[in-house]
Amino acid sequence: MKTINISLIAFATLFFASCGSNETNQDQSEPASAPVEKSTAKVCTFSYDASTTKLTWTAFKTSAKVAVGGTFDNFAVENTVDSKSESAVFENATFTIETATVNSGNETRDPKLVEFFFDQMVDPMTIEGGIDKISEAVDGKGAAIINITMNGETKQENATYTLEGTVLTLSATLDLSKWAAENAVASLNKACEVLHTGDDGVSQLWSEVEVEITTTLAKSCE
Repeated sequence: MKTINISLIAFATLFFASCGSNETNQDQSEPASAPVEKSTAKVCTFSYDASTTKLTWTAFKTSAKVAVGGTFDNFAVENTVDSKSESAVFENATFTIETATVNSGNETRDPKLVEFFFDQMVDPMTIEGGIDKISEAVDGKGAAIINITMNGETKQENATYTLEGTVLTLSATLDLSKWAAENAVASLNKACEVLHTGDDGVSQLWSEVEVEITTTLAKSCE
């Protein structure tokens, strides 16, 4: 009897030890849950900052197309919105330019620009317009369609822009004949005939004007 009891005890001990070993191996084989990491990416919002905005224009005279540049001292950009997209800040933007504040850096030229050019137009006091459509930037470049009201005419014009960090620069070339402004161009050319005459003896003021607006967007990240 003692032999049988010892055998049974040994068997039982082996059985329970085996079961305990299997459970331990099973627990060890289960992978530990990886800790959940919270995203640390910041969300940034962009907004328009009027204090950083510069508007320039470039006109051309003589057959050699000599550049004459300037700005307007008073202009405003309105109806911008705060956005997580740089370009979307200007989706519904509008602008107003006071033509009497034209500034070419030449005190003799500026009154002539007002009298013989802008004052020859319908509604000469302002140039107005806005963004009709603007694309997202791809590799720092994008496109826009703007509307401009000048000389009583509202026309659309294609524009392009570059985005370097938070600096957005929008450029367009306007042919003033599109706004029926040939008479204003001719009037200014006649008033400045000598100054617009090149080495070939031809006096010419081109109807194309290049316009550029540069602004640095304010950026806030959370």
